[in-house]
Amino acid sequence: MLTGQVDVEIDGFEMAPGIWVAEGAEVDRDAVLKGPLYIGDYAKVEAGAEIREHTVLGSNVVVKAGAFVHRAVIHDNVYVGPQSNLRGCVVGKNTDVMRSARIDEGAVIGDECLIEEESIVASGVRVYPFKTVEAGAVVNQSVIWEVAVAAFRCSAHAAYQGSSMSRSRRSWRSGWPRHTRQR
Repeated sequence: MLTGQVDVEIDGFEMAPGIWVAEGAEVDRDAVLKGPLYIGDYAKVEAGAEIREHTVLGSNVVVKAGAFVHRAVIHDNVYVGPQSNLRGCVVGKNTDVMRSARIDEGAVIGDECLIEEESIVASGVRVYPFKTVEAGAVVNQSVIWEVAVAAFRCSAHAAYQGSSMSRSRRSWRSGWPRHTRQR
């Protein structure tokens, strides 16, 4: 699609050869773009960010200064923090990748995950939806959704909602944790 081998109408305009930008997207003139790539509607790419070949950014994606994204598919509403490094990976919707995190080739991050600061998700690892990779962690095995984990979270829901933590850092949506985005 991005290389023109498939005849598909791309929603947006071609701001430079092979660089497609959709409606409402903001790309700083000091961002480094090397196509082919696609930037979705209302996405924001800050100065100093580098978006390289065969990358697709979904709607409302924010890529902060110093981030490097190459051969990645980033779904809608994803935050990519400063100095993050994403190569050859897939990141699900509503996920936050915080400062200096690294996601390697072939890794897949599920929807609504939090990849905290300076953590590393190794090549080929799968992180299932609603998971948090803690700051500084090195994940070299898949983080799989298990029934026991789901049952624990549901039973913990009532106690958690009344705590001060639920009012400050996390909110509950449909019984599952969701972090507060800090952009």
